[in-house]
Amino acid sequence: METSPSRPFWQGLFIPALTLLLLGASAAPTAAVEAEDVENFHFDSWELSYELDLDLDLDLDDDVAVAHVTEELVARFPEHDQNRGLVRALPLRYHSAPAAPEDIAVTDASGAEVPFETETEDGMQVILIGDDEYVHGQQTYQLSYTVQNVIHSPGDADIDEFYWDLVPSQRPQSIDSASVQIDLSPEFAEAFNGDAACYAGAEGSSEPCEIDTGDPDDGAFTVPSVSLEGYEGLTVALGFEAGTVPQPPERQPNWILDTLPAVLGLVSAGLGTAALITVLRLRSRHRQDTGDTLPRYGIPDDVPMLIAAPVTAASGSPVTAEILRLAVRGALRIEDSGKTSGVFSRTPEPMLRLTDPHLARDPLEERLLTMLFPSLQPGDTFKLPSKGKDKQSFSTSMQKLVREGPKEAEARGLLTKKHSSAAVLLAAAGLLLIGPVAILLLIGTSRDNVTTTVIALLGGMLGLVCGLIAVFPQRVHTHEGAGLRQQLESVRTTIRGPEQGHGEMLQSSEHALSQHAEDAATVQLYDKVLPFAVIYGLEKQWSKVLDATYRSYGIDHPVWYPGLFRDGSGSLESTLSGFTSAMTTSSGTSGSSGAGGVGGGGGGGAAGGR
Repeated sequence: METSPSRPFWQGLFIPALTLLLLGASAAPTAAVEAEDVENFHFDSWELSYELDLDLDLDLDDDVAVAHVTEELVARFPEHDQNRGLVRALPLRYHSAPAAPEDIAVTDASGAEVPFETETEDGMQVILIGDDEYVHGQQTYQLSYTVQNVIHSPGDADIDEFYWDLVPSQRPQSIDSASVQIDLSPEFAEAFNGDAACYAGAEGSSEPCEIDTGDPDDGAFTVPSVSLEGYEGLTVALGFEAGTVPQPPERQPNWILDTLPAVLGLVSAGLGTAALITVLRLRSRHRQDTGDTLPRYGIPDDVPMLIAAPVTAASGSPVTAEILRLAVRGALRIEDSGKTSGVFSRTPEPMLRLTDPHLARDPLEERLLTMLFPSLQPGDTFKLPSKGKDKQSFSTSMQKLVREGPKEAEARGLLTKKHSSAAVLLAAAGLLLIGPVAILLLIGTSRDNVTTTVIALLGGMLGLVCGLIAVFPQRVHTHEGAGLRQQLESVRTTIRGPEQGHGEMLQSSEHALSQHAEDAATVQLYDKVLPFAVIYGLEKQWSKVLDATYRSYGIDHPVWYPGLFRDGSGSLESTLSGFTSAMTTSSGTSGSSGAGGVGGGGGGGAAGGR
């Protein structure tokens, strides 16, 4: 009898054990027994009979290796109400070919039919033997079925082979006596090459067990009684002459399904990579092409940091840099709020005070000041939020402002968007190959094509990512933007250069200093470099230069941060580090030859209580 499934097979095997673990040692003994009850029995015996024969496949006009199987399972259940029967699971495929059990029948010791249900789960045909009635004591179940495609041709050996897991190791119950009888049809008996092996033990074990080959002409093999503990199985391998059985199409070499997906995936990856390289060359060419633009040197005081960052592709915080720029210029001042943060260092928490909003020279700078000081009244203060909703709100608004930088750079003619025709053609060709790759992989799902599948998937993914990048317009520098980038790069070089060369490298027609420049002018020039150090991620390095410069000239503190070095303690490096950390915007996170072993063949599956 075959009906619709009533419950998942693995529920009977694993959920009780998991429940026991969750209950812990403090649970009542009765609860522990109930948690693992359906598996708390053993098998007196497990006798198997396999008849290997050839049947004609009407669809292919070829012979197919078939095993007619009988399993006599004698289970001993407890006398209390615990089990309603057994569960037996058998694989649906063997080496890619269909191997689902067919013509399933279950009887008891007297030959009477035993009710059962079947369902498919995780590549297994699950047979649920029994009904809602509890069974007690010794119970005998005779399970019979037929399996096709049981003979496989190993790729590394010129033979055909019956390599089958007869007793599954995926089974918690012990078996007092397991025995096997295998009978070959005349065709198989004639083709037997003399290789026979038996393995018993845990999964992967190569421990041999006795197999009686008898008279090879009779085609009868016997595995005498073997005792198996829980999670131990029994596997037999018999060798036959190569070509004894035509292999099904799923096992035949198929260049279209076994090789072509990997080839197409690699071609897609190659085209996508070529497209990406073309795009990178386009970007590099525009970065260097300044056209007729005159070279500029020194500090670009008229360029907002929110624009300087995308033009130079810097990764530092442009908002922090912009606020420092406004502070150095005198539009605002950094002050200590009177509070400290940190467990050991107790770093002062800074706040901002608006001093002269008119010193904001650019609309982006004005917009930032308005976000910090809505009324734009000199004397207004802004305390940098450190946590909670205020921090998140501040972070979100600052990120929005940062995203306006590249757009504004385009509007001002510093950046533009261009397509690379060659990159688009290469990317489109690579992307078009992904469809056939996916279709071929889907058709060949049942085949043993792990290497092909991995190569095709990785190649297709690389082609997809690179292709999508290359097919869209690329943001590149205009002539003017390339000139500004070169100017900004000179500032980066200055920051990284030797300390004794900083002053000379920073001089320009606009910021020229004599050899005997006044101390204040030198410090002011060094101050102007600080925002650029921030967008380049070099603020710690430059803060050391500033620190040494202030101390060298005997200047107590920067005008833009009067609280620095108060009481003769602290350093610009540590103070700036805390200040930058406080203002850094961040997104929220969300949360048969004797070389085999048990379990290495077909069949097997699993078994357990119901």
